[in-house]
Amino acid sequence: MMATILAVDTSNNRTSVALLHADAIVHHAVCPVRDNLGWLRHEVAVALQKAGLSLGALSHLAVAHGPGGLTGVRVGVGFVQALALGAGLPVVGINTLSAMALQVRERHGQLPSAGQLSVALDARMGQLYVAHWSLATAGADLLRADDRVIAPALECQQHAPTIAAGPGWEAHPSELPASCELLPGVAPDAREVARLARWAAPVAAAELQVHYLRREVAQVPERLRQTVE
Repeated sequence: MMATILAVDTSNNRTSVALLHADAIVHHAVCPVRDNLGWLRHEVAVALQKAGLSLGALSHLAVAHGPGGLTGVRVGVGFVQALALGAGLPVVGINTLSAMALQVRERHGQLPSAGQLSVALDARMGQLYVAHWSLATAGADLLRADDRVIAPALECQQHAPTIAAGPGWEAHPSELPASCELLPGVAPDAREVARLARWAAPVAAAELQVHYLRREVAQVPERLRQTVE
């Protein structure tokens, strides 16, 4: 049975929605505002109407659950979790960096047969959210992401990339080795979230969690709440 998956990404500087049916993206839309819940609600309705489906007819929902901007990731995860709970659907949380790695493989043609692919988001504070894979890695194997938060120079010392991509490396191009090729325009997008979700095991909506790499920042709102109380 072919999966029908509605996917959302709010992990970086924009919001995107995609609907995958019979292994094809049948709807895709992007909003330049990251945390736009009104746009998300509207675009989900548009996607379902375009496909002639109800929310309950989906096999599952998917969301980029991190790493990424803390507020944006929380908005996306909370939105998808609410939809899933209301419709009784399972969910899949997809690593943002894994989805970007799939984008590299699908949109940038023939890659070298050997070497390392490094994909990164800008984590601020002079650091990256980064993961790397062998350039031979493809398909479901991209779901396994050894991601971390690290300074760009240290990442290059430990895992010299052959190909680099993502907003993190575009913000720190001078840190890359001279032999490394930086691919432009690779960014988080719901299309790759939907495609990777075909190979991931869905879970109950209540089990969906944000994937944090910088735990101390994620805990700040909770500490502030306790201080106020």
